[in-house]
Amino acid sequence: VTCNPKASLARRPVEAAGPSHPAVFRTIPAAPSAPNPITLGSKERKALKLKWPVPDETGGFMELKYTLELFPPPNVDVQEAEQPDEPQSFSVVYEGTDTNYKVTKLSPGIQYFVRVRAENDIGAGPYSNVGEFRTAATVPSQPGPPLCYAVGPVCAYLHWLPTQCNGSPITRYHVQMLEITDGGESWLNVYTGPETKCEIINLKAAQRYTFRLISENDVGRSTPSGGLDLITAATCPAPPSSVGVSDITRTSSNLMWHPPSWDGGAPVVHYEVQLFPKSVAALVGGLTANWVPVFQGMDT
Repeated sequence: VTCNPKASLARRPVEAAGPSHPAVFRTIPAAPSAPNPITLGSKERKALKLKWPVPDETGGFMELKYTLELFPPPNVDVQEAEQPDEPQSFSVVYEGTDTNYKVTKLSPGIQYFVRVRAENDIGAGPYSNVGEFRTAATVPSQPGPPLCYAVGPVCAYLHWLPTQCNGSPITRYHVQMLEITDGGESWLNVYTGPETKCEIINLKAAQRYTFRLISENDVGRSTPSGGLDLITAATCPAPPSSVGVSDITRTSSNLMWHPPSWDGGAPVVHYEVQLFPKSVAALVGGLTANWVPVFQGMDT
């Protein structure tokens, strides 16, 4: 005998000639049992299609209403989640009479926890067992731009934060440098590897460079990050050229020179002329056998 349907019983005495009149009664209706188990119909990068059976015990009602709950909730970018300890952590994602529903606006490659319960005119029954289902993996999320923690005249040290993998572990990162040539702009790969830092070498002093980052997993590559612009440090200038001497007298002479072919990335602030005595007379006159500064200034 189940809840609520009509049933007929008859007594037949052992020595009676026939059955008694039937007695009609109705069992007491009750809330439905749990609709176990929840199963996965299909999955996408940002969606799960879930289905569940009608409860074994409907409580005596033909039509039931179902409430499907999910954790973590949709429309929230999350990393890997664990089953919540508090029942109120679940969020309602569907209420209706269907026994299947497609939950959308989820995050790729994330495990979600779901439960469902049935309800009739008497009330809501117990929740089903919690199901665990993972959305399909996809390429990593777009990383943030790389960061520079040190830069020299010919090298730069970059690092970056790990990228959200979206269900498939990051296998490697790619650092690319913008290269400008007569043919236009192109991105040159300057680092590939699993680390979250790298050293870029063979740069030019006092030059502007742009770098970007790409993450990769087994599904594919992410969208490139925004660019990091940096300027390498300046260095010492090239030596002056065409040093010459004029107007030589017994005690003086005029020196002249051309500015350096490259200033090292920063303006020349002064020139320094040094003298080294090479004769005995100069040494007797008080000079020592060392280079001695005799001029500092901007004149050439």
